Amino acid sequence: MTDVAPALERAFKGIYPQSDLIFSFGGSGTLAQQAINGVPADLFLSAGPAPMKLAAEESALAGSAKDFASNSLVIAVLKENPTHIASLADLSRATIAICAAEVPCGALTQSVAKAAKVVLKPATFELNVKSVETKVLLGEVDAGLIYRTDVLSNAKLTAIEIPEAKNLKTVYSIAPLPSNKANKSTRDAFILFLLSSKGQLILSQSGFAKP
Repeated sequence: MTDVAPALERAFKGIYPQSDLIFSFGGSGTLAQQAINGVPADLFLSAGPAPMKLAAEESALAGSAKDFASNSLVIAVLKENPTHIASLADLSRATIAICAAEVPCGALTQSVAKAAKVVLKPATFELNVKSVETKVLLGEVDAGLIYRTDVLSNAKLTAIEIPEAKNLKTVYSIAPLPSNKANKSTRDAFILFLLSSKGQLILSQSGFAKP
């Protein structure tokens, strides 16, 4: 969501000029824990159901969660693709980075590997997608498994499609957190905006799919 957030903010402020949106980015598990601990915030957006479920179980939410987008997994390599990676099978001869299993992108990676009947042997496990992306960009690894949208938003990267991932996806959801009275109307309006045709168009243009 890091890359699409500015476009969402601009469009939302075009409708609600007095609004002031402040985004805090991080792994969904980390953000869920912050919500549980009562860190001041009005909304929680999660990539994957597990962090949202945890927040709900810990009574951190002020309403039900709504699914608003989905994302799929691709192999990210540098634009030149110097190691000529073309499939998951090619990762056996490459140095790779993936997300840790306890975070949404890592859970999806495990599901994709299982569907493809491939055993991945990563050089590093990262706690979020951006960390995997950075490893690829710095040349510390040959490839990384990350979300399609993260590759599309970076001109230095190329996405290698994974046929086995076609029917596997991470679903993004949003839920309200207990807000002070002054923020409640903006909070609720942003949820409706994200679910609206305008919000969905912006997400689609950034590579997100329907939930």
